[in-house]
Amino acid sequence: MKGNGMSFAITRLLLLQQLVLMIPKGIKETVRATLFPPRAPLDAPVEWLETPPVRRDQGQPLVSVVIPCYNYGRFLNDAVASVRAQTLRDVEIIVVDDGSTDDVTPCVLDALEGPDQEPGLTVIRQENQGAPAARNTGIKAARGLYICCLDADDTMEPTYLEKCVLLMEGNAGVSLAYSWLRVTGAEERVWKSESLDLDRMRYYNHVSISAVFRREAGLEGGGFCAAMREGYEDWEFWLRLGARGYRGEVIPEMLVNYRRHEASFMNRARKRHAELFDDIYRRNPAVFEDGDSRRAVRRGYRDLPVRNPFANLDDPDQYGHMLPMVVLVLSGAADADTVGRLVKLLRNDPALCVVQAGDAPAGGNDGSRDGSAVADYTLKHLLPSGLHGGFVAHLVRTRPVRAVLWHDPGAEPVGLAEVSGLAPDDLLLGAVTRPDGHVPPGLDLHLVVRPDGSLSGAEHLSQGLHPVLVR
Repeated sequence: MKGNGMSFAITRLLLLQQLVLMIPKGIKETVRATLFPPRAPLDAPVEWLETPPVRRDQGQPLVSVVIPCYNYGRFLNDAVASVRAQTLRDVEIIVVDDGSTDDVTPCVLDALEGPDQEPGLTVIRQENQGAPAARNTGIKAARGLYICCLDADDTMEPTYLEKCVLLMEGNAGVSLAYSWLRVTGAEERVWKSESLDLDRMRYYNHVSISAVFRREAGLEGGGFCAAMREGYEDWEFWLRLGARGYRGEVIPEMLVNYRRHEASFMNRARKRHAELFDDIYRRNPAVFEDGDSRRAVRRGYRDLPVRNPFANLDDPDQYGHMLPMVVLVLSGAADADTVGRLVKLLRNDPALCVVQAGDAPAGGNDGSRDGSAVADYTLKHLLPSGLHGGFVAHLVRTRPVRAVLWHDPGAEPVGLAEVSGLAPDDLLLGAVTRPDGHVPPGLDLHLVVRPDGSLSGAEHLSQGLHPVLVR
């Protein structure tokens, strides 16, 4: 009787999944939100911590990126290059060759191990055991505080690892962080991942395979199920971590590029959806059948914000050789023309870094400002509002920042007090306002956006940034 009941439950879930798949794409998200309401805000009290609960050992990488590869040598260099292009350079890369049999992959792997390559990359070779076993091999070899598994045919945007780590360093109650995906190749769309919710995870996977997770969570969770080599092993792993009380949060920005092609693993798995989903169910029956346990997990979630979330992140060497930059802090919504004019003025010397502070609407993410910003941070996606000023100071401490400008700063510009306390002699502080805008005391520069959109005072910024050239 129990077996028949489980079979009926699986059939019912599969039927609902198929109905959702049949909904036209234009209204699918609306219908899905109605059928599976988003997770309600936490009602548990906030408990502040002074520092992150786990500190990085000297010489320990902050993040380990595991890249399993089976006959994907034609894509592998792109994946590795995207990791090496991260703003956070405190990363080790572990490529696990899962017994590739094609002609291209061995040549690519040999080149990655060549003497001319950058340090910090390890290649592990094993007999073919499947993607989940290959990921587990990399996880066992990883030394980082955080682990990210990146498929060999995918890539990540430059701020992906930094933002995921910052979210978890700023809130010890979160154990997985990930972003929306930009799907490219055979299909072009945005896959809007969602914060991990056990109720909805019973119906569909909404956590990215490229999620960054705390090392202890991955080890305690037992890693990916090696027996599920035909697919959906990531769905099963996130479901299992969620059932253990590990909380996952999404950054609503497109920071990972997921390549969809005929040979992609997901395409093959979807053709066996019913069989693979049945496997997930039978490995985790309590999650599907016991609503009380799911609700207990939800009640156990806590926000544990950290007063100093930069304790593991404040070493300038973690960020490699970066371009000199000007930081533009937005406390409200800045029009695109103003940002664009600053970019033209700077001409990438220095580059522009945009920081959206406070609770203003997000201005976009990497690449959304016509590729103008070297980095773009919407802080409400990453940190509690009380830590936004500290992030601006963190940028000044760890990056080659030449100037900080506040757009329409108001009476108390976010981060001014923290940055002023650092008092670097060569750091310029300024405001960008409308003609009648308020300029707080203590700023060196005042750029005015004229009614025609031009910038008054730009020559003073140029002189401050390039005094030798101006003279």
